[in-house]
Amino acid sequence: MSRKIWVMLLSVFLLLSVSALFATGTQEKATSKIKQWEKAAQLGEFRPAKDDWAAIEKAAKEEGDVVVYSNSSRVTKFCRSFTEKYGIKAEGYSFKTPNLIEKLRREQDAGVFNADVVMTGNATLFVTEFAKTGRVYKFVPTDIYPLLTESAKKEPLAIAHYGAKVVMYNTEKYKTCPIDSWWDLTRPEWKGKLVTVDPLKSGTEFNLFALFVRHADEMAKLYKEEFGKDIVLHGTKNAGYEFLLRLMKNGLVLFAGGNDVAKAIGAKGQASPPLGINSFSKLRKAAENDLALGVATNLKPTTGISTKSVIAIPKFAPHPNAAKLMIRWMMGGINEKDLAGYAPYHVMGDWSPRTDIPQPKGQPPLEKMNLWPEDIDWLYTNQVKVRDFWIQHM
Repeated sequence: MSRKIWVMLLSVFLLLSVSALFATGTQEKATSKIKQWEKAAQLGEFRPAKDDWAAIEKAAKEEGDVVVYSNSSRVTKFCRSFTEKYGIKAEGYSFKTPNLIEKLRREQDAGVFNADVVMTGNATLFVTEFAKTGRVYKFVPTDIYPLLTESAKKEPLAIAHYGAKVVMYNTEKYKTCPIDSWWDLTRPEWKGKLVTVDPLKSGTEFNLFALFVRHADEMAKLYKEEFGKDIVLHGTKNAGYEFLLRLMKNGLVLFAGGNDVAKAIGAKGQASPPLGINSFSKLRKAAENDLALGVATNLKPTTGISTKSVIAIPKFAPHPNAAKLMIRWMMGGINEKDLAGYAPYHVMGDWSPRTDIPQPKGQPPLEKMNLWPEDIDWLYTNQVKVRDFWIQHM
């Protein structure tokens, strides 16, 4: 009996050893393959100290085209101008941020590598699960890097532009914003009169709501200032969760996209228009669609949150030189009087990461907006708990 047991144990040991050797060989093969691509693409450890743009442009034209996945519908505009500039076909595809991230993840897991450039929001998830795991590569053109703000230089990925999630109101109905505190939105007079993009379908809206939990102490202090008494929790862990609960119970209205939110807020002729949470840059829709839109810039304890759209080159991008040229274009190029591919984002509510690009007329400096920053580490650690709470109570 003992001999049989030893034979069985030896067989298992040999099987495990062979499996380990196979796994090691497979891993070494995969590592060798990515290193070969990095060397050919001159990325990762093979990135030169200075970009040779004549050589990059020549190689990009030989590659033939470039594919961009973007969370912005304005991708068609900068792809069109890129093709006009370089004669390289640029294909731009627009997705909602969660869909874009999931698409890229599924494609890479299946060994499909279509995208050359990715521009997306929800930097919290993208940096943590894509940049830090080698799924995408940081690329900041060496001739643009010195022109960046100090904060943009420290970012883990290239920044296309900064933005903000804020409260908007109808300027035809109200000369100024009718609220001065986020807690006002839980009052009976605003029941059913706050609209926003469904946070489960948008990373940045979700991050805004999650950050109220992150800043629960501030929300508790503000509650006492607003109502003259300490907050009473209704089965929630803190004032941040309590705020979300009361907001949802006050008839929060969800929409599929920011354009719909802008129209709901700013449509003219409304007797009792709602307030809404939206991207600051949606102010451009006011002129495009004859909407009456204004931004609440003095809310307590925060105006909203700062956001960022990041740019990266996915691993095994089939046209890496065209990708580099596209990123340079998206970030404004060099000596381009029309701001190159950044032109569609030179609007109120978007902030360039570059010090040499003037902000749109009348735009307040980003650092004076009283915005909570997207706390990447905290958000990534706590997003599941906040999401579960939202699903349970909405």
